[in-house]
Amino acid sequence: MNFPTNLPITPLRDGPVFPNTETILVFGRNKAVAALEAAFRSDRYIFVVPQKNRDGDISTDNLQSVGTVCQVRHILQADNEINVLVSGVARGKLENILATEPYLIGEISELPETFEDDEETQALVHHITTEFQNSIKLGKNFDFTVLMKINDGMAPGPLTDQIAATLDINALEKQQLLEETNVKARLKLVSDYMSKELKVLELEWKISSQAQAKFDRTAKQN
Repeated sequence: MNFPTNLPITPLRDGPVFPNTETILVFGRNKAVAALEAAFRSDRYIFVVPQKNRDGDISTDNLQSVGTVCQVRHILQADNEINVLVSGVARGKLENILATEPYLIGEISELPETFEDDEETQALVHHITTEFQNSIKLGKNFDFTVLMKINDGMAPGPLTDQIAATLDINALEKQQLLEETNVKARLKLVSDYMSKELKVLELEWKISSQAQAKFDRTAKQN
């Protein structure tokens, strides 16, 4: 574990941040801003964890037990909010709340992954990489840097996290992926979600193509 045990906590309303990814978060609530500023002034480590009820207040009983240890890279202060670039470092479990004022501080333990480097794992890696590339061809929104990382080759664990962060799934489904520490099981979950997303993209592409073809025929007739 390369980060402190006791960390400032910042609750998230819209699902988790994944390890091995970078993302921009926006905060406006006083406790969240105070936690981020405290982390930025020290070693820049912070624990970000989704709320159980996104519309609820920042409270100890409204936090998921599993979140992500992140490192704060940059902070940009706006009028009534703060924009933060964070890098996911590791899965973490909230063991205990140590303080609630002026911001939450928790005792965090790292959740290690379990990994089997066998033929099934390699097949799953190849499958979800191909599915991700196919989804981009069908119009999926993506970050070019993520595509570059995936095309350059990644270990199975970080690969699942990179793709999981791009999936069009709800917050609870993303939380399930975050909490799954068995890499092969996580690969299977990501594969299932990718297959469903690809079917939707194929249908959307088919509908769009048919509409364009109809428009082209009408234009020629006129």
